[in-house]
Amino acid sequence: MDSWDLLIWAGSAGFILCLVPQLWRTVHRRRADDISLGFLILVLLSSSLTLPYMLHEREFVFGAAQAVNVAVWGTVLYFKLFPAPVTHAAQP
Repeated sequence: MDSWDLLIWAGSAGFILCLVPQLWRTVHRRRADDISLGFLILVLLSSSLTLPYMLHEREFVFGAAQAVNVAVWGTVLYFKLFPAPVTHAAQP
């Protein structure tokens, strides 16, 4: 493993870790009404188009980061489309 490999692993790990706070917040609240539907569609579309290319090019680290991105934002989209009812405990 050379220094370039370390950079890709560190960058991809950082990218994935950046998604954790939003995922935790969305799952905890069971809603995502504060996130733009347009943003969710664009991020899911772009990652879904990038993922097959990364796998084709055998860039598995980038591919894994894109797969996690799709899973996280797909979860957020689910709660955007099917939010839990608002209760006093679910409000921020």
